[in-house]
This record gives sequence, C-alpha cells and structure tokens, in this order.
Amino acid sequence: MRRAGGVHSRQARASGGADSRWEGLSPLLPVADAAPLLGISPHTVYRLVARDELPVRRVGPRRVYIDTVRLRDLLDPLPR
Repeated sequence: MRRAGGVHSRQARASGGADSRWEGLSPLLPVADAAPLLGISPHTVYRLVARDELPVRRVGPRRVYIDTVRLRDLLDPLPR
C-alpha cells in the first residue's frame, strides 16, 4: 500500500519527528477522507474494506468509517 506524504513514517520517527498526517484527525474517518490519506481512491478503500484489510466501524447498514487509531497502528507499527 502506498503511503501519503512522501516520507515514510518510520523514517520520520527514527529522526525524532512525528508523522503529522495523523494529527487532528477524527477517530473515525469517512472513506472519502481516508482515501487521500492513504494515497488511494475511494473505490480501492471500499475494496480493501470488503476484503477485511482495513479497520472499520459500520454505522447502520451502509455507512463505513475507517478507524483512525487502528489504521495508524496497522500502518505504523513502531511504538509511540
């Protein structure tokens, strides 16, 4: 999966800098907001959700939100 921002977050943490792409985000992101963060299309986000490859919370029968904390832990497994 391609990462947004151009700088790999492990490199940012190794150099002592925090990865700012996670700052100020809502705990639950709509697919339309999560897609640019991940550097992929909303359609691809929905495909990953269907394959259970992204952490989601469902609200009602149709609304899907990406769990920001679990997504960050999935993409950036280094301790904070």
